[in-house]
Formats: sequence, structure tokens, C-alpha cells
Amino acid sequence: MELHLNLVSMTHKNICEKIKSIKVPGIEGGLNIYPQHTPLLTTIKPGIISITKSNNTIKNIYISSGILEVQPFLITILGKTVLQKKDIDAEKTKKNIFIIKKYINNTQLFSKKIKMLHELEKQLAQLKLLNISNI
Repeated sequence: MELHLNLVSMTHKNICEKIKSIKVPGIEGGLNIYPQHTPLLTTIKPGIISITKSNNTIKNIYISSGILEVQPFLITILGKTVLQKKDIDAEKTKKNIFIIKKYINNTQLFSKKIKMLHELEKQLAQLKLLNISNI
């Protein structure tokens, strides 16, 4: 049995393909989705989406945020920013992490710290994708 994946984003070529399974960083924890999964709708947090294709290869991509809809044989993801490994500049990402950490340590405003912690989470997820050995 397979799932049909529709991943739509303004920053990435849309993905429409048959897959075996998918791992998605949900707002309340990671989700492993297989055929005949219970229907659900949830928010996606910054992280890595891991797609197991029909030929058992794994494709990992970064997502900044989005919405996930699951039906028994259909996965729909509406992503804000979706990037592949080749789209990420490691040095720029490391520099951004340094700047964000410095800003968090120097600011007194709680609301600014929360916003910057969210940005830090995005940058760390991008760096994590660069360190994954799969495609």
C-alpha cells in the first residue's frame, strides 16, 4: 500500500508522488504516517520532513512551518518555506545562528526573545538537514 503526497510551497517545486511513509515535525511532536493513518489536521513546526519513497529511498527536506492534512491514503502539506539540502548555505546559516544567539542574550524584551527563539529553531533545522547523509 502507498500514500499519495501533495506538498505545496511557494519556495519549492511542488511534490506530487506516491510514497511509502513520511515523518513530519508536528507542533506537538513528530508524526510517522503510513497508509491507512487516522485522518488529522495539524500545524507543522520548523524541522525536517523525511519521505520514504516507493523504491525505499529517503528524501529529506526542510520546512519552516505549515499545515498537514492526513487522510487514509492522502497526505497534503502546505508549507511556508521548503528547502532542499542544495538550497542551504552552511556558512550563512552558521552566521545567522551566531547573530540570533547574540541577540537573544542581549535583549530584555520577552516578546523579542520568543520571536528570535523561533528564528533560531528554523536555522538549527536547516543546519540539521545539512548534516543528514541521505539525499
